[in-house]
Amino acid sequence: VDRVTGKVSDVAAEVIFVHGGCASSSQFDRLLSAIWESFYDDADGTSPPNITKKIRCHLFDAVGCGSSPHDPKDWSAYGWQEQMKDIEEYVNIVSASSTSATPIYFVGHSYGSSQIVRLL
Repeated sequence: VDRVTGKVSDVAAEVIFVHGGCASSSQFDRLLSAIWESFYDDADGTSPPNITKKIRCHLFDAVGCGSSPHDPKDWSAYGWQEQMKDIEEYVNIVSASSTSATPIYFVGHSYGSSQIVRLL
């Protein structure tokens, strides 16, 4: 799910948020609202004059959580190896949708942080 979008050429950074166990990406709603207010706080949602590039935020939901496309009763998808495959696939999708020069940053909470470290 993209929360802060922009054309690929206007994106200064991709940020992938990974939630903790027994949670969902909605735990980042207040943080994303603060990012929006800090960088895009005008009536029509465009960048203020001093911001020429945008931050594109992506929210990863693990199996059984939030907007995950997985069947929550697919018990084989809950193993850590399968979850790592999901995150890796998600990162590949984000990477493919941006330019090679655009950095990708991660924000993780709890178990999400350990998954990011394992991925890197």
